[in-house]
Amino acid sequence: MVNKNQEPRIKTNAANNVSLLKKVLNSLFKKIVNLKSQINIMQTTKNTIFLVLFALFFGLNLSAQENSILFDKNGSRWSLGVKGGIDYFFVNPPAESDTKLKTAVIQASWTGLIFGEYTFNKIFSLGLESGYLAYNRGGSKGSYAGGTIDATLYASFNFSNMAKKDILGASSRVSWYGNIGAGGSYYHYKNSGKSFKEEGKGFAPLAFAGVTCAVNLTNNWELFAEAQYRAYIAKNMGGENVKAFTNAFAAFLGVRYKIF
Repeated sequence: MVNKNQEPRIKTNAANNVSLLKKVLNSLFKKIVNLKSQINIMQTTKNTIFLVLFALFFGLNLSAQENSILFDKNGSRWSLGVKGGIDYFFVNPPAESDTKLKTAVIQASWTGLIFGEYTFNKIFSLGLESGYLAYNRGGSKGSYAGGTIDATLYASFNFSNMAKKDILGASSRVSWYGNIGAGGSYYHYKNSGKSFKEEGKGFAPLAFAGVTCAVNLTNNWELFAEAQYRAYIAKNMGGENVKAFTNAFAAFLGVRYKIF
């Protein structure tokens, strides 16, 4: 039989055991959630790499088809360009304002990039681009500053020539392109307010996809507008975590010089 004096001690031990078991289960659950998140990030990275490699293979395969006028090597050339515009990063903490419109305006920032590109034929091009994308924003609690230096390898496809006819109002002076690429990002942020000050930096893989509308001004000069979606495989690029990875949109106006 259990002594009555021992009953409180037994109950206390049982309660402690139950509490310990709950802590262990909670810790295990958090590890499972973190593992699932890491698996999702790895899967996203793998899919991005696959898409870029597929684009490169597809483009180089097109280059090998020399019997068609569409893939004539006479279309090959180098080109250099610069572009700038606005970007919108979904980072935390977000901008703060009394209206959604003001918040959206404050959340947006500026960007500028340079690029070099080699066109293999009338369909496929391969290029490198690098530049800076800012994500400065503010609010009632303080100011949030940040930005990223990106470098990416990308593939570009001339949709107008792929269709072998004018599309979306395209003409001999207007062309539409689809772009996909991947690379790396070196980001930093610095947040400050009356009661806080924090900063950080890091490296993240990134991938992007976009569409470009270009107008030939002369044989050598081209003016274009471009819209992009960019995904950074990093949760904390602004001081607080986001759910999975950091999303961003960007819109550019740019000019290209074609070297024949």
